[in-house]
Parts: sequence; structure tokens; C-alpha cells
Amino acid sequence: MTRTPGVKMTLVNQTGAPLQVAAWPVAADDDGDVCPLQAWKGAGIVDRTVPEPWRTYAHDAVVDLGLVRLPEKDGLRNAHSYGWIFFDVLRPPPANSMTARPYRIHGQAFLRLSTSGNEPKTGLGRFDLDSSKDKPTPSGSFGRVEFVYRDSEPGAASHFFGRHHRRASSADSRESHEEEGESGEVVEVKYILTSDVIEVVNDVDDGTKSGNIWLPTKNLSVSSWVSCDAARIELLINKEARYHEHHALSIHPKELRTTHHALDGMSSKTCFMMVSHEGERIFDRWVKINPALGAATGPRLVSTRLSTVIFDQTREMTINVGFFDAGVTRAKELYIYASHCKKTWLGDLIAENPLIRQVPFSQLALAGAHDAGMLGDIDSRLLQFIKDGDVHDDVGVIAKALPFVQTLLSVLKTFNFRTARILENMANTQKDSIPDQLAMGVRFFDFRPGYCLYDSVSGLQGELHHQHAIVPGEPYLMFLIHVLNFLGENPSEIVFFEIKSDGFAILTSSIDPATGKPRVITMVPTLEELEATFQRARTSAGSEAARAVVVGSPEDLERPIGELLNENRRLIIADRVHFPDAWPRADSYSHEAYDTDDPQKVMAALKTTYDAAASRAAKKEGPAATIYQLQATPTAQIWADVGASLSYSEASSLLVWSKCRMDRVTYSWIAGLTFIDAGNVIFLNDFVDGALVEHAVEKTKERCTIWLAKRGLDK
Repeated sequence: MTRTPGVKMTLVNQTGAPLQVAAWPVAADDDGDVCPLQAWKGAGIVDRTVPEPWRTYAHDAVVDLGLVRLPEKDGLRNAHSYGWIFFDVLRPPPANSMTARPYRIHGQAFLRLSTSGNEPKTGLGRFDLDSSKDKPTPSGSFGRVEFVYRDSEPGAASHFFGRHHRRASSADSRESHEEEGESGEVVEVKYILTSDVIEVVNDVDDGTKSGNIWLPTKNLSVSSWVSCDAARIELLINKEARYHEHHALSIHPKELRTTHHALDGMSSKTCFMMVSHEGERIFDRWVKINPALGAATGPRLVSTRLSTVIFDQTREMTINVGFFDAGVTRAKELYIYASHCKKTWLGDLIAENPLIRQVPFSQLALAGAHDAGMLGDIDSRLLQFIKDGDVHDDVGVIAKALPFVQTLLSVLKTFNFRTARILENMANTQKDSIPDQLAMGVRFFDFRPGYCLYDSVSGLQGELHHQHAIVPGEPYLMFLIHVLNFLGENPSEIVFFEIKSDGFAILTSSIDPATGKPRVITMVPTLEELEATFQRARTSAGSEAARAVVVGSPEDLERPIGELLNENRRLIIADRVHFPDAWPRADSYSHEAYDTDDPQKVMAALKTTYDAAASRAAKKEGPAATIYQLQATPTAQIWADVGASLSYSEASSLLVWSKCRMDRVTYSWIAGLTFIDAGNVIFLNDFVDGALVEHAVEKTKERCTIWLAKRGLDK
């Protein structure tokens, strides 16, 4: 009798819904920079026999999935041959659904052959990239499996029936085969997708190995957020994998999901991430991490400055990604968020419900950028100023500066090496440009325009920049031009920003008694200087629509949104430098609470602020608006930050590490609350992202619904 080259795998569809052969990233190549999508996994699969992915089969189709080759015995040792083939059952949406996309039930069929003479081992169940030959369906089984044996007559009772959790023993099956007059050799395995499979939900076991508490560098934590319909994030972390997706028909709420991965051994491990949409790859990144040395390599991802937002206009998706290279001091962190594009979210809400035009602007919850202008390369003039040692000649001038400024000066005096990276890691709180922050949906900006330190100590006044202690960021003129241009292009949107001088190294001018001339000039601009810069921005704006935008003040916050739009009053500025009482608001920030790397200390401050705001709203007293700062500012960790900056990659910003840890607790906290603050609710964060914006927009919907319902104006 001729021995078959392999055992055939056949998928029998009895679900009543169409199905497709699917494709997933199963392994990176030798260089780690490419992770091809495959419809199968396992060396035993004869790949040329597997159908091409994404072909649709009928609701009652019988699909030839492919062959698993027969193993060849190696001496006295038993040999094995095994593999998985992936498929999706396409459950159609209900007739009244908001989406036309089917819900994809991800499945996999497994087959393991052995030279031992035992029955083949099979698996049929939920797809799970962490499947192994010993645990072929770790996230649960469904359907049933039938064996077909050699020389079976058509119509004869020649199948072995069984579910995964209830299988006959090898002895029992051999006895039944002999009674049937069969040879006992399996030539085909039928995977029966029974009708109940149509109700399966994509629950996946995301359990991972325990981290190494003694060597933090051997750990990587990964956070993901997905909210776009039919979008999926796929992650391969060393030998562990998971996926995170969202579908409009899913019973699971949108959530920020985190897993922790151990990086064992001495050789570099590949960490790969991908975002896909309906099976099409639209974004991927990778990084290699050496557990022994803590070193990380990989294009773009190992640079905070270069890991900027990705906009997919076709699918209206925003992708944010960030990586923290901790060296040997902390666990590494990685985040990837795939969210809906919210470039015109206010206009979109009004289109859905025109009654929102009657709601006061103060009822909106806004995603805000903390230190919005701190991004990009460090000013070359500041670097030269530090290199020349001039900054230390004027320490006496700023002796009363904030402790952070004094510590920073001490650091710069100690280390005159990789100064740009040190300053970027300490001062840059954003990595995306102002136009990109606006396009993400950010509508509140914490901007701190001031004169540069190197000019002030020379008695000069140059251009205004965003100032973070002694570090200049985005020019104020360019910030204003970007905002005006955005408003000119998007007539349904309103932007609100606050002018501050918090943290400036030099707040007052001083006179040289010998000459009577200014020794240093304050970094704080006058009201007239701010106004002059704004008029320059208006003149330089890119369109007549941009130049025509009317500026509002905090008094306009209580006016209906529709009125502001009708008047084109779409840029509201609160100048708290010259008019500190013009916009009274509460703020969760205090140096004592936020100078930490412990998320629970920040959470305590947020909860206290929330409770106080709710109490004020109930009593109709006190500041109406509230700023909830979601980032930590661990200035006490500045020396650890310096050490990472000197030793490792350009993804060594402690603020990215802090963001990852904070987002995991703050975003779920926001999602679980109703904010009844009487004035605007501002969610301020470092490295703003689409998930932050989506949380703010959801709270805006809630607040507008409550406001309209109280007045009997709801639909």
C-alpha cells in the first residue's frame, strides 16, 4: 500500500456564515525588520497546499486547508510534524447595525502527526498566536473533529468522532478500526464548524511569563488601545504574542490593554508591532532588545523624536507609538494606540446632533497638551551657551528659581556630554508638531511664551519661544500661525489656549548698579509684546479665512457654541500671566503630588480634585473649570534620567516611561466617571495621543447630553 505524503486538513462549514482563510504575523525574519503575514504556522505544513488568504468561501463550503507532511522516524526516536492553519468565520451584522462589516470569529485548525503510531493530535478553536504543540488551542475550543482512514468506503461508518475535551484512547480507536476492517491509517482530518460556532467571541488568553524582579532590563511592558472598527494591533514579543482589535459588534468595551513580557537569555530579542485593517497591513515597527546589555536597536522606534503620529486618511485612523529604552535601570515600555481620526470632532458632533450648538462651550471636555510647545531639536544657541559655560556665570541671578531649574543647572555643570539628549529627555513633553496635535483633536494648549535665557542674561530680547525652565521650544509666532491656519481650514472647530510663565528661570529684570543698564531682562513678555506677536501671526497666516478668525476671551466660554461659530470667534485665549483671575480654574497639579514615578500618588491627586469639583458644582461655587493633569513630572528622578541619556538610545526619556505607566490607570479612570464640573474639563497630558482625544470626546458627549436633558432639549 502506498504511503500518503501527508494528512489532509479539511474545513467543513456548518455555521451558516461565510468564511475566509486568514493571515497573521507569525515570526520575524532573521533581521527582525520584516514579519510576513501567513495563513499557517508550523514546519509540518506543506505551504504550497494552503489556500491564499482572504478568499471568501460559502456558508456551506468544504475547504481544503492543506497538508501536514508525514514525519520521518529518526533512528529509535519518535518524530513529529505539526502546524496550524488560520481562518475567519464572517458573522454578518444585524439588520439594524450601524456597520456593514461582518464580525470576524478568528479560528485555527491544528494537526500533529507522530511516528509513534498514536492517533494524530488535533485542535480546533479560537485563534491564539501563543499556541504551542502541547497547548494547540490555549484560548478555547469549538466545533468538532472527524478522522478519515485509508480504504474507507463512501458512506461507511469510518470516522472517528470526538471533541477536544473528550477523545477516545488510541487503543479504543484501533479496536474500532479493526472491527470496521480498516488499516488504522488517518489520511484526512475534518474540522467541523458546527452551527454554535457563529456565537463564539474572540476571547484570547493574554497571560504572559512573570517578569524578572531582579533585572528590570529583562522586562518589557506593552500597552495598546484600539477603537477603529475592524482595526487590529498585532504584537510579537520574543516568543510571546497577542493581538488587540475592536469591532462595532464586539461585546467588549474599548480599553487600554497592558501585558508584561519577560526577555530571557543573553541574545537580542525581536519585538514587533503591526496595525492592520481588514487584513491589510498599514503600519509596523520593530525593535531588538538585548536582555544582557539592555541595549535597544531599531529604526525610528528607538528615537522619541522620530516616533511621531501616523495619520491614515483612507481609514480615518490615528496611530500613536512610543518606546522607552530603560537600559539596565527600569523595565522597558512600549505603547501603540490606533484610534479614530478626530480632526473635526466638534463639527462631527454637531452634525450628529445640531442641538449641541446651543450648549455653552464651557460644557466641553478637551484633550490638552501639557507644555504644548516643547518638542523637536534643542536650540543650538542654548547648547552653545551651555558649552561656553556662560550659564554658570549667572547662577546667582536665578538663585531663587524653581528647584528643578537649580538641579538642571547642576546637572549641566557636571555633564558637558550629550547635552542635547539630556535636555530633550528632561524638557520635551511632546513629540508631535502643533499641526499634528491639532489634527489629532487636541483643543487645549498649555503654552508658555517667553524670551530665551541666553538672550535675557545678555540684556537682549529676541523671539518668543515656549519656555520650559531654561529650555526654549516652539516659537510663539509659529504656534499662532499653525493654530490660525488650522482654524481657517476647519471652520467647525474652536481652539482654546492658556498663556503661563510657570517655571521660567528669570521672572524679573535686574539693573547693573555700575552702568545703570539692565544686567538681565525678564523672560516674561509684556502684554504689548504678546499682542504684537499675534498681529504678526495674523499677517503671516496662510489664507484669508485664517486671518479672519476672531479672538475670544474667557468671558466667551459660557456662550453657546453656535454663537461662537456664527461670529467666527474660534480662538479663545486665557492670559494668566497678565490677567491671573480672568479664568478661574482648579488644577490637580502640585509639586508634592506629581514629583513621583508612582501612578497611585497622581491618582490620589486626581481623585481629590474630582471630588472637590463635584462638590463645587453641586453647591454652585468656586472655580468652574478643572484641569486634570494626567502626566507625572518625576523631577526627583533627574539623575536617573541623565544616566539613561548618557548610556543608551535616543528613546531614553523618563517622561515616555512615566506616560506609559500613567496612561494605564488614568485613561480607565476617566472612562469610568461622569464629570459634572460646571466649567470646562481639561485632560492634560504629555505626548498627546488619539486615545486621550477619544476619552475627552466621549466625556463631551456625556456632558452635552446632560446639559440638554436638564433643559428638556434632548432628542
